[in-house]
Amino acid sequence: MNLENTLVCPICNLRFDTPIILPCGETICAKCITTNNSKCFFCNKKHSINQDNMLINKLLVKQLNETFKVKTSKYESDYNEIIKCYYFPKKNNDNFFQPLIDHLVQISDMKIQEIENNRNDLLQKLNAIRDNNLTSLDLNNSDLKSTFDELTKLFHEIKSIEENMIIKKEIDDSEKYEYLRSKFAIKIDKFYKIIRNYKQTKFLKNSAFFNEQCLGLIVQKDLRTINFNEYQKASFLLKCTDRKTLKVQKINKKHFIFTYLEKNLTKCEKEYFNFIFCIEVYLKTKKIKTAKIPLNLETEDYLISNYDGNIYLYFAEPYCKKFRKLNSYLEESKTAIRKTPLIKLFATKNYVFGISTSDIEIFDHNLVPLKNVFNSFRSLINFPSKLSNFYSNCKFIFVDYESQILVLDNQKGILIKYFNLKSKCEIVSVSDENVITAYNPTEPSLDEINLNGEVDESVQMKGFPSNLKIILDENENLEFFEINNLDLYY
Repeated sequence: MNLENTLVCPICNLRFDTPIILPCGETICAKCITTNNSKCFFCNKKHSINQDNMLINKLLVKQLNETFKVKTSKYESDYNEIIKCYYFPKKNNDNFFQPLIDHLVQISDMKIQEIENNRNDLLQKLNAIRDNNLTSLDLNNSDLKSTFDELTKLFHEIKSIEENMIIKKEIDDSEKYEYLRSKFAIKIDKFYKIIRNYKQTKFLKNSAFFNEQCLGLIVQKDLRTINFNEYQKASFLLKCTDRKTLKVQKINKKHFIFTYLEKNLTKCEKEYFNFIFCIEVYLKTKKIKTAKIPLNLETEDYLISNYDGNIYLYFAEPYCKKFRKLNSYLEESKTAIRKTPLIKLFATKNYVFGISTSDIEIFDHNLVPLKNVFNSFRSLINFPSKLSNFYSNCKFIFVDYESQILVLDNQKGILIKYFNLKSKCEIVSVSDENVITAYNPTEPSLDEINLNGEVDESVQMKGFPSNLKIILDENENLEFFEINNLDLYY
């Protein structure tokens, strides 16, 4: 008998591809196996055959390889793998995915162990800080005792005024009440600083998960000083070519907004406009929004203010002095016309103030004119030619005016009081408890000022350059912006 004839499947009369041994001992190729329980071609019996556990005739496979190895195509091994995949899909599927599953489990177990180790390290450090804070606390500390005594006195004074208010339905001495509230807020902040040994302890969650410190870091800061070298630096990549027109503001304590004028207009734009007003909005140093407004301006001067996500702009255009309101999408939503040019623009909780050399025009947030305050008011307090800025809380408007702070009623706009500061300060923020946080560049220091203008607490600043703008982020943490190099320190 010809050897090659013995290597042919008796069913299909073709050379065996993958020879399979039947339960009766005969051999046929895998593609001729049927699963419909039909009778065997050789023994006339029904065989139950599991395709995933077929018995390969290895001796015949070896004989096939030796006999036809000269004729074997270079694609033979690939094709054999294809046959196995086609006839044994479950086995092939398992062989492919199981190493991936094993690898994932291995990496996950390693990462879980890293997290567990990092968690234990952080807990150990935090527990040590807690225990050290308690052992270091001296209840006989004179500063702690005097602060506690002062808080007790302030509390009883405030409570007495509030009890009278309940009886009389009004506060007899509202100015004193608001002053006591501001002083109490400053002293209670100091009390907790002493209790915590003048240490601020924070857990900084790590946003980059695959890191040695996969959960985050425990960070401590000394609250007795503010050190410049403790802040990280990040730079803004701004396209502004003319820094003279560049202005920077913070929106909702979260987003930075940069505005500037450009002269690189297209030929068509130059027929009608002479500037492009550019707006760039950043989250930290990542640009998230931009807008450009073609304008025809008399000068390069413009005014900008913002409140609650809305941006208010003033431009001196040839035929009108125009107010514009942009919404959070940087789309123009409202406009208003002014006859006389403005020198200052301030947006507060209830109003938008447009200030000129002769009057103040008060608008609502939709730029509807509400009221004009003329020269008589200006002569009373030398207002507003040298105003620096406006700040507001739920009850008052605070006007930064050279070395004075003017306090106005937030609803009626009338002057409540004013006080002089010991030195020219730059207001950073005003709390709802009437605590004024101000930057004193002569020390330099960050001062907490009560409603009588008294500096109740002061924190020294070390290593800070003189040209920084101090701002707060959404968590009331200090940030510093250097406008010359467009650097943010946070």
